[in-house]
Amino acid sequence: TVLTYTRMEKDAVKGLPVSCDIDIGRLCRVIAEETQAAWAEEHRFEITFGFEEASLVLDPVLFRRILENLLTNAFRYTPPSRAVFFKVNRDCDWLCLTIADEGIGIEEEDQPHVFELLFRGRNVGQSRGMGMGLSIVSESVQQMEGTITLHSAIGLGTTFVVHLPWREVSERS
Repeated sequence: TVLTYTRMEKDAVKGLPVSCDIDIGRLCRVIAEETQAAWAEEHRFEITFGFEEASLVLDPVLFRRILENLLTNAFRYTPPSRAVFFKVNRDCDWLCLTIADEGIGIEEEDQPHVFELLFRGRNVGQSRGMGMGLSIVSESVQQMEGTITLHSAIGLGTTFVVHLPWREVSERS
């Protein structure tokens, strides 16, 4: 995670990232399956796609950072036998990624700080982590010209919604 953050800082200075033509459904499924294999052994995991196929122009490295961090956190802070949900759809000119869980939730006082580097919520207990993941997510979303929002309630779970520009291959200049 520290190396990821350092690499992001260097990439930002160099003027990176470079966008690529990506089959978004396939990439989402691959990342979700990898994360599920590592984290979701005892969780219910539901994935929903709101479109059939789409080849989008986006940065696969930044996209992976966003999705892996959000899904990993969802599994990490959700008790076994409870659910994590991942929904991918199109919302007008935006690719919309929704990651929701039935986990521990984020205290209201902590919510304004979750994207700050090295911030960890007061209720995370002994869970692993350095407080860098959501900062990496936020920076990656910004670099991709998107937005991220969060809704959370203690004991009920957390939902992150990421909106990234919907740029189909044919729209590329």
